[in-house]
Parts: sequence; structure tokens; C-alpha cells
Amino acid sequence: MRAGQTSSGAATVDSFPLPVRTEAITVSQMWHPRFDADPAHRWLRELVRATCREPAW
Repeated sequence: MRAGQTSSGAATVDSFPLPVRTEAITVSQMWHPRFDADPAHRWLRELVRATCREPAW
């Protein structure tokens, strides 16, 4: 799954390449330690990690 895409079909998001070259960005996640083992937080963190791991194009 790429950022900007949806599998539900409920919303449409169009994305276009930028007209200029840009630098890569670093995406970081932070959370309170009490949420380390929380199943919902673990699921969300992995979803964000997998989405950011894929190339944008």
C-alpha cells in the first residue's frame, strides 16, 4: 500500500510527480513506552513502517 492510495474505494486521491527533484526525508515514529506491547499500536506502527518503506513511485 502506498501513501495516498486507498483500497476501500470510498475516497479518491490523485498524486502527481513533483516538477522538481527533492531530497529524501526521514520519517520517525515516537510513542509512550506503555504502548510498546499494545496490539492496536503495534499494528499501526507496522502499517506506517510498511507504507513508508515502499517507494513513492
